[in-house]
Amino acid sequence: MGFSSLLLAAFIGVGVAGCAEAPDHPPAPPKIEGHFKSVSSADISKVIALTEQDMLKHVRRVVPIEYLRVVDRDHIQVSYWYAHGSTQRWMELRRVHGVWSLPNVQEVIVSG
Repeated sequence: MGFSSLLLAAFIGVGVAGCAEAPDHPPAPPKIEGHFKSVSSADISKVIALTEQDMLKHVRRVVPIEYLRVVDRDHIQVSYWYAHGSTQRWMELRRVHGVWSLPNVQEVIVSG
């Protein structure tokens, strides 16, 4: 194999490697708004974990959280989009007796 053949094989190898998909970048952290100084980082972590459990139940995968809005020390609102950005899910998590929990509501589907 001559030098030109080796050079051609090297260019083809680099070209094929360049076509490989890059791994997904981690999503940007959610915006945290409102009275965020009234909750701890452990509270934020727990709310995010509960929200991700909710995502797995309703969306069957974890998607980026758009924002966390701290209403007060016992209420945090969360929003995320799914279905390629066409559907938004919004909920308010509460802390009752020191325990964060998802809202206990039934979903209503409205069709036009």
